[in-house]
Amino acid sequence: MLRWLLLICWPFVCLPTGSFAQKEPVKEVFGRPVHLQKAAYRNYSNHSIYIPMRDSVRLAVDVILPKGLKKGARIPALVVQTRYWRNYHIKGPLGWFVPPAKDEWKSFFTGHGYALIVADVRGTGASFGCRPNGPWSEEEIRDGYDLTEWIVQQPWSNQKVGAIGISYDGNAAAFMATNKHPAVKAVIPMFSDFDLYDDIAFPGGVPNERFIARWSFENERMDNHDIEDMTKGLEKIFFKGVKKVDVDKKGDMLNAAVQDHKDNISTYHAVHNIAFKDDVLHGVDLKMISPFTYRDIVEEQEVAIFSWGGWFDAGTAQGVLKLFNTYHSPVSGIIGPWDHGGRRNASPFLPEKADRKQDLELHHQVCLNFFDRYLRDSLQATKQKNTLTYYTLVEKKWKTTDTWPVAGTTPQQWYFQADSLLSSQKPTDEKASDVYRRDLRAGTGWTNRWWTQIGRPVIFKDRKKAGKYLLSYTSQPLDADMEITGFPVVNLNISANRDDCLLFVYLEAVDQNGEVHYITEGQFRTIHHREPGTDHPFDLDIPYHTFERKDAQPLEPGAITPINFALMPTSILLKKGQRIKVSVAMHDYNSFAKIPSWGNASIEVSRSQDHPSFVELPVIRKN
Repeated sequence: MLRWLLLICWPFVCLPTGSFAQKEPVKEVFGRPVHLQKAAYRNYSNHSIYIPMRDSVRLAVDVILPKGLKKGARIPALVVQTRYWRNYHIKGPLGWFVPPAKDEWKSFFTGHGYALIVADVRGTGASFGCRPNGPWSEEEIRDGYDLTEWIVQQPWSNQKVGAIGISYDGNAAAFMATNKHPAVKAVIPMFSDFDLYDDIAFPGGVPNERFIARWSFENERMDNHDIEDMTKGLEKIFFKGVKKVDVDKKGDMLNAAVQDHKDNISTYHAVHNIAFKDDVLHGVDLKMISPFTYRDIVEEQEVAIFSWGGWFDAGTAQGVLKLFNTYHSPVSGIIGPWDHGGRRNASPFLPEKADRKQDLELHHQVCLNFFDRYLRDSLQATKQKNTLTYYTLVEKKWKTTDTWPVAGTTPQQWYFQADSLLSSQKPTDEKASDVYRRDLRAGTGWTNRWWTQIGRPVIFKDRKKAGKYLLSYTSQPLDADMEITGFPVVNLNISANRDDCLLFVYLEAVDQNGEVHYITEGQFRTIHHREPGTDHPFDLDIPYHTFERKDAQPLEPGAITPINFALMPTSILLKKGQRIKVSVAMHDYNSFAKIPSWGNASIEVSRSQDHPSFVELPVIRKN
C-alpha cells in the first residue's frame, strides 16, 4: 500500500527546476531548442517551518536553498503547493521506498541556483486548517499570495517568483498566476486539469465515478494521517507518515493540525451531488475552481505560462490546447506520448517489451530554460510568438506550431456503412440503421487513461476482445499513409429508448496482423446534446456544449436526434495498409457511472442518406 501511496505523491516528488550555471550549447529537446546546463551548487539545505497566513492558519513549509550562496546573493524562488504531503517521515533502512527522483529533484532545483518552497496546502499534511469547500478553495488559492509575500521578504530573494507542479499541484501553480502578486512572473502547470469538469471529473458530462471515488478515499486517509490503513508489514515499523515541522519535536503540532482536517469535505460525496457544470455545492461550482475561469486576470498580469500534457493522460492534452488557443498572455505548451507525470511513453504502438521509461532530466532542463527566461535578473525576456510542441505517434517525431489546428489540416469524413464498414463515401440508402444494446461488459481496462492520475501506468493492449461488446465500423486498408492531428469529431444520428444515456466512441487502428490499437476516445451524456453556439470560453473549432443545467434537454425516445462531440485530441501517423476503426458503446465499467442506472438501454444508429453518422478526422495534408 505504501508503494501505491508514493505513486500518488509522485507529482510532488519529481518536479523540474531552474538553473544558474553557465549555459551549454543548444540541443533540441522535445522539438524545442534547449540549453543543457550543469549545476552550479552541489548541496542544499532543507529546513521546515510554519508560515502563518492572513487568517492565522499555519502552513507547513519546506524551505530548500542551495548551500554555498555568497553573502548578499539574490536568487529566484519556485513555489510548490501540494495536497500529497510535502515530505515523508521514514525511519531506519526503508529509504528505498522513497522514489529516487525526490533527491534528484531537490538537488536539481537548488543546484541551478533556485530556492524551492514546498507547502502542504491548508487542511492537508502537517498544515493546519480544513477544507470545507473542497479543493482549490478561495482561501487555498489566496495562500499562494501570502507565500509569495513571505518569499520576497527573505534576504536571499531576487523578488521574482515562479510556480510549478504536477497534477493537483499543477493546478495550484496555475492559480498562482491569478493572485495579482507582482513578483509572480512564470508558472508551469504540468499534467493538470485546466477545466475540471470536462478534463477529468465529468468528461463529456459523464461522471468519472471510479477515479473520483478512489482519489477521494486515498486523500481522506492522508489528511487524517491513517498510517495503519496506508501501510502493511515492515512498512508499519519504518513509515511514520508526513514529516513534522522542525520545531515540532514531540508531534503535538502535527496532531493538532490533523485534528483540524477532520472538518474536510469528502470530495466523492460532494461530486456525487453534482451533474451539471453550474451546480453549486457549499457555494462553489467546478468553474470557480478551474483555471480557465481566471483568464482575464492572468492576461492582465502578463504571467508567462508553460503547460504540459500527455496524449494518454486523462484530458490534460485537451487542457493544454484549450489554454494555448484561448490565452493571449505569453503561453507555450507541450504534449507528449505520456501518461500522468510524463514518467512513461504510453503509446499503444510500441512493442510490448519496449523501454518506456522517460529521461526526467530532459523534462527538468526544458522547464529550467523557461524559468531562467522570466526569473533571472541577468536575463531580459523578450516577447516571442506563442508556440506548441507535440509528438506524433508512430512517426515518433516532435513538431512545433504556432497555430491550432495545425496549418494544412483538412477535415475528412468517414461514414458508417452496411456490413460494419467505415467509408469515405457518403451513404446512399434512404433508410439504414444499426441497433446497439448496452453491454455492461464494455470497458477500457484498469490501466486506461483515467486511472493513470492515481499512479497507474497506461497500458492499452490489443482491443480485439474488447470489440466484441461494441458496435464497430472498420475501413478498408489505407492506400497511403495518413496523419491525424487534432480533435476527431463524431457526428451521430441516433434514436434511443431512454431520454438520457451515455455514449462512448473509440478511434482505433487495425494493423496488418489484425491487432486493434487504441488511439483515442470520447464520451458524452446525451442530455447535453444541444449546441448553444454562444459564450464559447475556448477558441477551439469543435462542437461546444455548456454542460449547464439550463441547456440540458432530454432525448425524445424513438426520435432521431443529432449528437455531435469531440474525442480527446491526438497526433498519429497511420501507415499504408492499416485500417481505421470506430467503435460505439454505452458503458465503460472500468471508469464511469452507469446511466441510466437501471433497466435496458439501447440506441439505433442511423446511417442513411438523410441522417448519416460519421467521424470527422483532422487529416494533415502532405506536400
